[in-house]
Amino acid sequence: MRGTVRLLCNTAAMSEALPGAIGRFLLANPDVDVDLQERSSDAVIDALRRGVADVGIVADYVDTSGLHAQPWLEDRLVALLPETWRRGRRRSIAFGELLEHPFVGLARDSGLSRFLAAQASRSGRVPRHRVCLASFDAIAQVVAAGVGPAVMPASAAARHGGSGAHIVALSDAWACRKLLICMTPQGGELSSVRALADALSSTPAT
Repeated sequence: MRGTVRLLCNTAAMSEALPGAIGRFLLANPDVDVDLQERSSDAVIDALRRGVADVGIVADYVDTSGLHAQPWLEDRLVALLPETWRRGRRRSIAFGELLEHPFVGLARDSGLSRFLAAQASRSGRVPRHRVCLASFDAIAQVVAAGVGPAVMPASAAARHGGSGAHIVALSDAWACRKLLICMTPQGGELSSVRALADALSSTPAT
């Protein structure tokens, strides 16, 4: 009998470490399919508690009480800036300073965009986007063209940054997060769910 594990995750997991880990899991478990969807970390937690997800990957700023949660990977957000913005050897920049400029980003309903909008709202501000694109690769190309800054996981910036763009650390404390693998106590008793969680937890740190 085939089984399906419902996995929800935030933007960083979906675009970075997760695809390789899922591929290895599917090869090792030919009778298990994965229903994978991207959501904000808050929405992932809500889905787990409502019983419409089996495994969730979230950033550690959310409340995981009542769930089984274990640390997974570091999720550090950085600023990718046009090369024309380079001023001296500046090593960090505050998100509030970036908000003075229009952004290049993902779709507004993506988990990362929602998270950044929530951080901006703490100071009563709303990020303004020049354009919203479907991937970090596309974002990096538009940043390199000089259009504006972007915020993305450090691993994505390192992979896509290059000629025309440079990486600067975000000085905000929330930019350094941990990704957590979460399950309900009931979900952890299912062999297919447990197998997926174990496969993810064995993923090498990046």
